[in-house]
Amino acid sequence: MEPLYQSKIKCICCEFTFMTSRVRPSFKRAVKTDTDFCGYYKPEVNPDFYVVRVCPNCGFASTENGMERLNDQQKKQYHEKSTGKIRIIAVCEARNKQWPATS
Repeated sequence: MEPLYQSKIKCICCEFTFMTSRVRPSFKRAVKTDTDFCGYYKPEVNPDFYVVRVCPNCGFASTENGMERLNDQQKKQYHEKSTGKIRIIAVCEARNKQWPATS
């Protein structure tokens, strides 16, 4: 079984639907835990790399436990502040410590 699977997400900012990778729960086992509960995972399946979802259409980033919706004013503010400042890169694929690789 592969450690990653695809999940369909709807952007809360632009309502674009896209696929993003998630780690299967059975692969979310820390190999070491510090006294402050910081978990360390195998490099190939670190669930911390998959918490943030970035919309490939508008660049809005959110977490799986974040806000469920934005009001019209929040969407407007995001678009006003981000227009022309965001470079969209592929972020819905497998990730590692060198991610994001820029070209």
